[in-house]
Amino acid sequence: MGTEIITIGTELLLGQIVDTNASWIAQRLAEAGIDLFYKTTVGDNAGRIEAALRQALERADVIITTGGLGPTEDDLTRDVVAAVLERPLRLDPAVLAHIERRFAHRKIPMPENNRKQAMVPEPAEMKPMLTEQVIPRIRETFGIQSRIVSRVLKTCGISESKLDHAIGDYFREMQNPTIGVLAHAGEIHVRLTCKGEDPATITRMLDDLEAKIRERLGPLIFGRDEEKLEALIGQLLRERKATLAVAESCTGGLLASRLTDISGSSDYLERGVVTYSNTAKEQILGVPAELLRESGAVSLPVVRAMAEGVRRMSGTTFGLATTGIAGPTGATPEKPVGLVCIALAWDGGDLAREYRFHGGRELIKYRAAQMALEMLRRHLLAVPISET
Repeated sequence: MGTEIITIGTELLLGQIVDTNASWIAQRLAEAGIDLFYKTTVGDNAGRIEAALRQALERADVIITTGGLGPTEDDLTRDVVAAVLERPLRLDPAVLAHIERRFAHRKIPMPENNRKQAMVPEPAEMKPMLTEQVIPRIRETFGIQSRIVSRVLKTCGISESKLDHAIGDYFREMQNPTIGVLAHAGEIHVRLTCKGEDPATITRMLDDLEAKIRERLGPLIFGRDEEKLEALIGQLLRERKATLAVAESCTGGLLASRLTDISGSSDYLERGVVTYSNTAKEQILGVPAELLRESGAVSLPVVRAMAEGVRRMSGTTFGLATTGIAGPTGATPEKPVGLVCIALAWDGGDLAREYRFHGGRELIKYRAAQMALEMLRRHLLAVPISET
C-alpha cells in the first residue's frame, strides 16, 4: 500500500513558510513502516485542491491532508474533501465546545466563522491525531507488521568528502540497515535506517552499525538524534567544574543565545558580551588600539586578545571569541565575506583558527557560532582542531 501527503496553502507555494508538517508526518509514517510515495503541495484554490485529491485517489491507498482548515474564506479543504468523497460535513458539538472554551479563556467573543473549525478537528490536533488514530488505523487496515527506525549520528568540522572517504564502503555494502548523509548548517549527519518487524532485532542491527561507524569517526561524532552541540558543551563544562565567558563580534550574540537555550546554563556560563565596534573591543575587552590598527578587527591576534580579555574580566576558566565578516558588505580583497576568526583562551594558553565560510549573512553567523562551540568541545576532549 502507498500513502500520499497533500499540504494545502498558498503561503507554502510562495515560500513564506516552511512545510514542517509534511516533514513531521513523513518521519512518523516511516517509523510505522508505512510507505510514502508522493507529496503534493497545492495553493488555496478549490479547483486545484480537487484535482490534487482526485489524482491522489488514483495512485494512493491512503491520503493525508494538512492545511486549509481554519475559519477564513480561503480555508477550503473541508468543503472540497466533502465534495470529492460525496460525504456531507457535520458539526461536531464536542469540537465546537472546545473552541468556545478557548475563546472564553482568552476573554474574547468567538467570531461566527470559527464554527467552521468544528466541522473537522482543529489543525493544532494534527500530531496527536496522526500518532494516536491515523497511523494505528492504517497499520491495522493494511496488516502492516514491519517498522522503519532511523538513527542520526551528528558530526561537525568534517566535510562530506572526508566523511565519504572514512565510511564510504559502508554506503556501498549495506542494504539493511542503510546509510545516508545529510548536510546541515555547520553539521554533517549520518542517518542509519533499518526496516524489520522485531524491535529488538532492529535495535541490535542499528547498534552494531553505529559501533562500526563510531570506530571509524571517533570523536568527530558529537551527538545522536536530537542531541545538540550546546547541550554537550554544558555537560562537559559541568563535569570539569569549568566556567565560560564569550565575546562576540560577527556572531552578534548568537553564540551566547545558543548556550543559554540550555536550561541550567548559568551553572557554567558567566557572561556574554557583544563587542561589535573597535571601541567596544578596546574599552570592554582591553584589546590594544595599536593591535586593532595593525592587524584589523578580523584577525587572529585580535580574536586572541578578545578571548583572553573576556576570560580575564569575568574570571572564568575559558574565554571564547568570534570576529569576522558576515557580509554582504565590509569585505576587502584580502579579507573576503565569510572570513571568520575564532579563539579560545584559558589560564596559560590559547588557540585560534581562521575559517572561510560560504553562504548568506545568517548562515555565516550560524556556522561561526557552530565552529566556536566545536572548538571548545574538541579542546575539552583533547581532540585535535584543524588549522582552517
